[in-house]
Amino acid sequence: MHFHGIRQVLDIARQICAGLREAHIQGIVHRDLKPENVMLDRLGCVKLMDFGIARSLDTCSTATGSFLGTPAYMAPEQAEGKLADRRSDIYSLGLVLYEMSTGQAAFSGDTPLAVALKQIRESPPSPRNLQPGLPAQVEYVILKCLCKDPEKRFQAVEEVESALAEGATSDERQQLPPPVPAPFATDLVLFSLIQLLYVGLYLAALAKLERIDILTERFSPGWGWPMVVVVTVSALVGLAIRIYFLTAVAFHYPGLWENFSRIFILILVLDELWAMSPFLLAHRIGFGLAFAATVPLLFLPFSQRTLISLYFRKGLADWRSKKTMTTT
Repeated sequence: MHFHGIRQVLDIARQICAGLREAHIQGIVHRDLKPENVMLDRLGCVKLMDFGIARSLDTCSTATGSFLGTPAYMAPEQAEGKLADRRSDIYSLGLVLYEMSTGQAAFSGDTPLAVALKQIRESPPSPRNLQPGLPAQVEYVILKCLCKDPEKRFQAVEEVESALAEGATSDERQQLPPPVPAPFATDLVLFSLIQLLYVGLYLAALAKLERIDILTERFSPGWGWPMVVVVTVSALVGLAIRIYFLTAVAFHYPGLWENFSRIFILILVLDELWAMSPFLLAHRIGFGLAFAATVPLLFLPFSQRTLISLYFRKGLADWRSKKTMTTT
């Protein structure tokens, strides 16, 4: 009775609790709760079956020295032929939860008597040793249900339900995005350096607007003023974007990847425009060198996308893919 995913385990456990709670409200102890008596229909609804040996809470126990039930899912007091009450069902519930969570029974043996003796004397292996991904709160619920002393168990099914609700919350916390990778990862450093490169480029252009006007007029008369406007606007927009990226990186903002993807077309157009900026210095450095400097600038937008994708691949991107797989 092993299920895929702790959420399914918790959902079934809550439904079993609801059935037991109703039985206990009616004054009935099941006394034989086990996987074979938990029926799951196609809609995921749980029904508790086989109340054949159930007894009223007001009736006396089975005669001393005898016991009824299934040893692998029997409370210690039942194995000893003592009075079974609500807490006996809670112990059996713990055994069912144990098997659902780990894929194996808490106790096994060559004979029913050997198993019954283990219920009385031994503790089961830690569920998290068998299933490391199990939330600590769920393990706590299971082990508390399996206390040998009825006084140390949950005293009512409602307490189990409340504790399981905390387990569901802890599972949701585990499903949250992993921490953003270390701030000094190589991909992050390179991404930040590219942003600083563009900031320097924008500031240099703004400081030389007059020179840009003169050069443009020399090679394209009448285009000096429009070129100054284009350079100024694009530099200011670029500065705003780069400062945002640098700030987001500094504070490890988890939404950086989404925002970068959202405005990538704008970044691409802006950066491809600025890739032509070395030609403004062609009269000094020569057209060959200006062209050589332009080529890597043309690829920088795609390099940034690759770097930021690598940076988040072990964080938000992986989390989203896992979340998608669990919901489909």
